[in-house]
Amino acid sequence: MDLFIDEASYLILARSAGRAGASVAERLALCWHQRQRDPAAALVLSAQLRPLVPEVGCARLDLVQAELALLQMDFLLLDQALERARQAFEAADDALGLADCDWLEAWRASSEGRQTQALPRLESVRRRAGAQSQRAQAASLWADLLHTFADPLAGRARGAPSLEQIGALPVGVDAWAHELRGTLAAQASDYGRAAGERLLAFEKARNSGQLHRAVVAIHNAVDALNNLGIYEQSLQWMEHALELLRPRAWPMLEGHSLTQLGDTLRRLGRLDQALQALDEALDRLGGLPASRPYAILLKCRGDLLLDRAEAEPALQTFEQLQAHGQARLHPDLGIHALRGEAQALSLLGRGQAALGRAHAALQRARDSAHVYRQIESLRALARLHADHPELQPDEPSRAPSPALHYLLQAQQLAGTLAGFTPPGELWDELADAWAASGDMAQAYRLCRLAEAARRRSQTDQAAQRVLAMQVLHETEQARAEAAEQARRADRLDREMAQRVQQGKLQALSRLVAGVAHELNTPLGNSLMAASNLQSRADELHQALQEQQLRRSALETFLDQIRSSGALLTRNLARAASLVEQFKQLAVSSDARVRQRLRLRPLCEQLLHEFQGQLASAPDLRLTLGLEVDPRLVLSSDPVALQQLLAELLVNARLHAFAGRSQGRLSLRAAIEGERGLRLSLQDDGCGITADNLPHVFDPFFSTRFGQGRSGLGLHICHNLALARLGGTLSVSSEPGMGCCFTLLLPEAGPELRDEALSSP
Repeated sequence: MDLFIDEASYLILARSAGRAGASVAERLALCWHQRQRDPAAALVLSAQLRPLVPEVGCARLDLVQAELALLQMDFLLLDQALERARQAFEAADDALGLADCDWLEAWRASSEGRQTQALPRLESVRRRAGAQSQRAQAASLWADLLHTFADPLAGRARGAPSLEQIGALPVGVDAWAHELRGTLAAQASDYGRAAGERLLAFEKARNSGQLHRAVVAIHNAVDALNNLGIYEQSLQWMEHALELLRPRAWPMLEGHSLTQLGDTLRRLGRLDQALQALDEALDRLGGLPASRPYAILLKCRGDLLLDRAEAEPALQTFEQLQAHGQARLHPDLGIHALRGEAQALSLLGRGQAALGRAHAALQRARDSAHVYRQIESLRALARLHADHPELQPDEPSRAPSPALHYLLQAQQLAGTLAGFTPPGELWDELADAWAASGDMAQAYRLCRLAEAARRRSQTDQAAQRVLAMQVLHETEQARAEAAEQARRADRLDREMAQRVQQGKLQALSRLVAGVAHELNTPLGNSLMAASNLQSRADELHQALQEQQLRRSALETFLDQIRSSGALLTRNLARAASLVEQFKQLAVSSDARVRQRLRLRPLCEQLLHEFQGQLASAPDLRLTLGLEVDPRLVLSSDPVALQQLLAELLVNARLHAFAGRSQGRLSLRAAIEGERGLRLSLQDDGCGITADNLPHVFDPFFSTRFGQGRSGLGLHICHNLALARLGGTLSVSSEPGMGCCFTLLLPEAGPELRDEALSSP
């Protein structure tokens, strides 16, 4: 069973599984793919299916329950359901089931902030599912994302799939590829492209039923849009994320969404509303204090407190973030924590302590090779020395001032990054530092560089905004097109279902009409004979009462009894025979009884019995041919196979050679593919006309009505081939050249063996 399917396939599955008579397998697949699309319906369907499915099926239902428990942060229920599923999959040696258990274990570890423990689980998914499978490719991209957060430069060197490669990825995997591309773009400060890739990730994730991943993609896209200053679009997307989450009650994602909403409101200057959103986020995320979303909440809350000039609470918040496990694991959060502590301490007038935090941030950035974070930390040190002139630099300086010393380092680092343009603010800070040292010429030159950098930045930012808006438009357009396609698919499916139902009703009408027509003649004849007997009996009784009964009348009455009895017997036997044939029309696939048998002895016996039937037609001489390898062994239903072949032989005798004195019949067998068998009965008779050929398997179709044929023989053969033998029966013919009936058994399991087996 696939991990993800697209929305069109899901809608088809939902309609198919929702119909009366849907198989348990279809309903189980629907429950599996409902788990994030419609969690409440998935739980209801899961409860209905448990008494109907085998142990492995129950394990799949346990996985549905475990995933929803994880999304609802019910870790006790998660552990219980996941343990039941793993035990059942291990007992069945189900590699894909075990891979899905590992997937959930990785998800839980990542949610709880244990990314290093998630990586071995993802490797296990790849190993169990196979390197090229949907699961393995998604797990690989997920692992790349975790590595990239831990070491952005290494992730950038490793890269991500190209658009051409993404086009060849399985359903659902493309969402992870776009998310990785978006993360790498954001770490390179290419926020327009980052927003575009993440919105594509959202669409791909939603289309494949990964609602959790879709909402995470919105969060990350909003972060990129905020960096571009597109706050109105950010708010719209955050509202869209919350709309997706409200009916699902997934607290961790709700908390993360509220965190992003609060950060966007802070950037818009709506500080009170931002604080309210962050307080609500804290309520949701309180159950996962070790998670990355909780750490991001601390960072956003600290930034808000700094903007509100609440230095002491801000310092406490950033200290809490610094002690957080995610800050130790992910350099970006650790550097943010130290930077925030330095800013808060500076506002509190504790310059020396702030200097220590700022240097720690710089060292953390250097240790993790975060060049961009190093530049930010150097600029923070320069501002700190400018605000607190009494501070002494912690390292030797050849520049006229400590501020200029750190800014020159930032300028040098910026020059080492390919494609990175130093922002105008950096040139402004350098100009101010040179002016403070008395070098006005250098300051003037840098001011001009700052102005040029600002113009370039405005141009680049405008281009990124255009790119982001273009992607937003394309995303909305793609969503509208997908909705229209879904509507069309739904309409076509309803029309198809209506046509199928109409076809069934028409077939039923034809069947009922045929049954009525066929039974009407023998029953009518029987009724006529019975009525005649009743009338004659009444006449005889009246003659007896009047004492006028004569011997000749009694003899005539007895003759009529004999003739009417014979007529009744023939017609009632005919009716009984028809009823028996009608019963065979309802043959079920449940009646299959497979046995290993040798085919040639079965065919020889059939032809021998058929040769005996030919003795009753001395005017017809048929040559019988048999081309079946004596070593051919197959697994099939011998009774159904004999009945089908016998009916085909009788049909050939009655129809193929009508009006002829001689002919030839050949029965051949050949292996078809690896596990298939082709049986053909060919004659050189009169053939079937082009008008009649499409109808030979229709019930009650016969060219010899009134000659003892009901038109059900070939229809019964067709039913036997489908329902009992699991194959297909077809016919080909040319008038005057004979015809060939071909029985194809794709699951017969034929094999050629040297050893002898007993005949059936």
